[in-house]
Amino acid sequence: ERNNVSTDEVAANPGRYGLSDNDIVRYRNANRTQDGLLHQLGEPDGETRRYSEISEQERRDKNWRPAMLWAYDPQAFDGKGRAAI
Repeated sequence: ERNNVSTDEVAANPGRYGLSDNDIVRYRNANRTQDGLLHQLGEPDGETRRYSEISEQERRDKNWRPAMLWAYDPQAFDGKGRAAI
């Protein structure tokens, strides 16, 4: 939430915030890709973090697996997206 507007509100009314439906598709697929990276890393569920915020040292200390995003196309397959992790 930012500026007292939730992401759900923006997603429900993208035009009101200067966005398109495709922008919302890309945003949602980016979130799913982020979840996939964290899942591959082995991070415990329930923590809200970005993969990029986790340092190499923290990964080593916690013995988390490295993960890499090889391909990303958020609008492929009629908006379902494609990612190779």
